[in-house]
Amino acid sequence: MPDVDGYTSASFFYNYLNDILKQDYNFEIEYHVPEGKEHGLRTLMPILENRKIADLIVCPDSSSNDYEQHKILHDMGYDILVLDHHIAEYYSNDAIVVNNQLSENYENKSLSGVGIVYKFFEHFEKKHLGNCCSPPSQNYLDLVALGQISDVMIMNTIENRYICDYGLTHINNKFFKEIIEKQSYSLGERELTQTGIAFYITPLINALIRVGSPIEKERLFEAFINPDKEVPSTKKGEKGLTETIATQTIRNCTNAKARQKRETDKALELLSIQIEENCLNDNKILILNADDLDVSNTLTGLCAMGVAAAYKKPVMLGRVNRDGYMKGSIRGCGESELKDFRQFLLDSDLMQFVEGQEWPTILLSLNQ
Repeated sequence: MPDVDGYTSASFFYNYLNDILKQDYNFEIEYHVPEGKEHGLRTLMPILENRKIADLIVCPDSSSNDYEQHKILHDMGYDILVLDHHIAEYYSNDAIVVNNQLSENYENKSLSGVGIVYKFFEHFEKKHLGNCCSPPSQNYLDLVALGQISDVMIMNTIENRYICDYGLTHINNKFFKEIIEKQSYSLGERELTQTGIAFYITPLINALIRVGSPIEKERLFEAFINPDKEVPSTKKGEKGLTETIATQTIRNCTNAKARQKRETDKALELLSIQIEENCLNDNKILILNADDLDVSNTLTGLCAMGVAAAYKKPVMLGRVNRDGYMKGSIRGCGESELKDFRQFLLDSDLMQFVEGQEWPTILLSLNQ
């Protein structure tokens, strides 16, 4: 399921190309925001494999493991750039993959997807701009800080500390700045902190990603890249008027947060009944069926997290698909003896797929 790290990864890449590189290079940029929970390039294959529509496909914060899709698209003539931090088995033979988890030479394994995008452009600047005292990539460190904090990255490295300290004291993205101002009462009058962002900014954006409509998710991404764009107002009593896409998206985030809470509370109550009635609390791992939950499947991960926190056990929560397989979310628990739940499931040989998330994908067409 997409989250803040994915949106900041894609918006960093998009904004850098549009703000910086378009001054010297001639290209067209197109982006695709996923509607559902499917992973990586799989959702785009119906669009991409029918005809070649771009020269370069950029996958921020996703797709390291999409080896089959890499092969198909590479054979069609696509170039593919993956900027990711999720665990993968090996480097793809058919795509350029930048992934700190795969690298033997890069020590910081706690960079999130947007951190990898930042390092990509930092390297680009060193190669093409030389020793620049104020590299353009630093202007986007506020997005890097937001993505790092939202993805709960470990902050005990000097690099991560620098990114967050600098980013939170240099808020340049207008949408990020406006949502901070909207939450000023909760954040207080002191300097921005990682805790403040994690408690009062990240949950708002994540709520819209989970329960928002496709058009609301599209406008969320637009808010990061074009916050001043005027759109028809959706506020009650303002029919026929316009508002900025940033203002509308912040209101959508607030409404989505309230809707998410109602749906999640209802689902957790039903899951507790399922656990008690079936004596599942005697098990070391809670395997729960979400088929009877009257909530969006985009909330599966949040519900699994709530159950894991309440029962202090690893949780598998999913729905049975047409082939008879359970598909859903897993959540580990730090208080459990099972410290690496994902690896445990992979080692069991009972899983078809244990993976991360997917984010907006960027397509580039070079103007000859």
